Amino acid sequence: MVKGENYSAQLYENWSNRLVFNTLLGGKCGIIQGFDNEMEVTASASNVVVDSGVVVVKGGIIRNTTALTLPVTLANNQYCIVVVEVDL
Repeated sequence: MVKGENYSAQLYENWSNRLVFNTLLGGKCGIIQGFDNEMEVTASASNVVVDSGVVVVKGGIIRNTTALTLPVTLANNQYCIVVVEVDL
């Protein structure tokens, strides 16, 4: 399950939380190393699997708690990119 962390039940506004994290991280986005399975991506010709982990996107913390399987159709010489999009 992919879910946003720290959003709906906190006492301060969501935008200020993301602003603080984004500022402290110098605007960098990416996977937080050393947490869960670091969103490790494995692929075959028919599936891409994104393992558990945490990623920061523009100061927003997103956690994937279980392996997520995405169906794909890949030929031998193709590659894929997994993009995390947040609908705020």
